[in-house]
Amino acid sequence: MRVKIFLFVCALSCCLFSKGQQVIDVPYDFPIKPGTEKWKEFKTGQEMMAACQIPAEILQNMSTDALAETCLNYPLALDYSAYNDERVGIRSIINKFNGLQELAKRPDGALALTKLYKGMPVDTKRARVSTRIKDNASILHISYLELLLADDNFKDLLSTTECLELQKIVQSKYEEKLQHRNTYSLFSIKKSLLLGSMLVDKVKNHSLSTDQKAKISEFAEHFENPDAFLIQEISTYIYK
Repeated sequence: MRVKIFLFVCALSCCLFSKGQQVIDVPYDFPIKPGTEKWKEFKTGQEMMAACQIPAEILQNMSTDALAETCLNYPLALDYSAYNDERVGIRSIINKFNGLQELAKRPDGALALTKLYKGMPVDTKRARVSTRIKDNASILHISYLELLLADDNFKDLLSTTECLELQKIVQSKYEEKLQHRNTYSLFSIKKSLLLGSMLVDKVKNHSLSTDQKAKISEFAEHFENPDAFLIQEISTYIYK
């Protein structure tokens, strides 16, 4: 009898444990979103950030794909565009949002971002870019993903083969942007160049000339205000 009771308790414990560890395969739905009355009540950026954190019990059980999509939907994702140096902005977002912190810990985190980036279409319909951020969501979100993937937190998760595959995707996005310069200005195009240059520097550094390496370093250093001639030059050996 005792053996049966013991086995029953073990089976029940395993069942409960399994249920508690059930994988969440859908993105987290942020309960308070910009534009809502509750959001308007916030007085500080800290209050907004606190409201946008993912509860720990949900965060740990989310699949990587669901987590990556949640990070794409993060209400404060586009805050990077408010920084003088957008790379500093994207690093600040990573450091302050527990969703991105968790994604950066997962071996397949960068691959999940790559999948989202590959599937995001380049917007070709606008005659001009609106001054309202919400109207330019797809444009800014492509840049958001490019900045994330160019950051060491995610770039360093990729293998050489994965970097080469991502490079092909970036080149495709870059060429599409160039075909629609009325929508994609240098503000957006330079993000594709930044990501491309970071990938080339990681996987093809040995095949680059000393001058090419110097040009990539110069572009990265002056990313916010790049020289037009420098942009044209490095694009020829980043995307060739």
